[in-house]
Amino acid sequence: MPEIGIIVDMISNNGRQVIMGALSYALTQVDLIIRTPATWSFADFGQWKQWHVDGVIAELYSAEMREEVLKLGVPVVSSTGVIENPGVPTVCIDYEACGKMAFEHFHERGFRHLAYVGANSSNSAITQASFEALAQKAGASFVCIKTGASAFGRGDPEHPMIIEWLKKLPRPVGIFALYDGYAAALLECCIEAGVSVPEHAAVLGRGNEELIYRRTRPPLSSIAVDGEAIGYKAAENLIRILKGESVPALVKVPPLSVMTRKSTDILAITDAEIADALRFIRLNAHTNIDVSAVVARFPFSRRVFERRFSAAVGRTPMAEILRVQLALVQRLLIETNLSMPEIAERSGFNDASYMGVVFRKNFGMTPSRYRRQRNTHP
Repeated sequence: MPEIGIIVDMISNNGRQVIMGALSYALTQVDLIIRTPATWSFADFGQWKQWHVDGVIAELYSAEMREEVLKLGVPVVSSTGVIENPGVPTVCIDYEACGKMAFEHFHERGFRHLAYVGANSSNSAITQASFEALAQKAGASFVCIKTGASAFGRGDPEHPMIIEWLKKLPRPVGIFALYDGYAAALLECCIEAGVSVPEHAAVLGRGNEELIYRRTRPPLSSIAVDGEAIGYKAAENLIRILKGESVPALVKVPPLSVMTRKSTDILAITDAEIADALRFIRLNAHTNIDVSAVVARFPFSRRVFERRFSAAVGRTPMAEILRVQLALVQRLLIETNLSMPEIAERSGFNDASYMGVVFRKNFGMTPSRYRRQRNTHP
């Protein structure tokens, strides 16, 4: 009867999701025991040093922890990409895709100034590189700051440095933080720096930690990640290793979506009428509106409207309507079990067949395949 130990931070939403994913995989096996630490933090190495398990899934957040886990003398699968070249198979978040998702979130809101708050870690470097490359390609300004603090809140030595950095940023600026803890601390620093959120600085985190976004003011927007898929795949790969099979050195699990809340709920568009048009599109794209319905709101010709819209947003009004509709399709595919006809109706497409054609043209796969890839666990 194989026994797997899981060493993750159970205080975090992602850590608990990893455990749930592993438990879901265990249900597919005849005899598989999942063991977790007795307390709510992985900081105490002593909890699991005496384990007698056949393999371990571990959130390897430091070289020290890696060495301690390897002393168990059993196969290990890492559930994070914090350490570069950890020397064990890894199943983790697709950090490059997170950077891309963050950029798109700010870009579609018209931000021309972007910033990143990260750490001296492998996952932060990958995230920043993706975010920065897309910002530069779009002609947006970009700055970053790295911190060694866990959250640089009040009392932390780096707290004053972050405040001064915020004061010097161009406005309005979209700031993406490596994870929600950093983003929450940024919101506190913004208050002290006199930086209004989201009017002067829109702040986005990663992790969608409920204990964080419910307490922050304003509520924090965050990239939701699929911790359950990570746990499921990590457990599956660990069992394959125990059977003597080979597994990939790295499996990247794509993020789910941006959960938009007040901290980024703004449009950084200087043309007030075009900003109003964008709001109208986002509120009504699901009703199958066309460009003429948007133009009818303004006292100028369609030609003038389309020229001003493209200049301010960087894409045509029709492209924006389609982008909003497709984003809704993606979300419904991930978050619901609705049928394709139901999704088409709710996202503003005439029928499921046409929706499928447009979706495949834009994403290189059918909606059904997209749903399967992002639901890698039961």
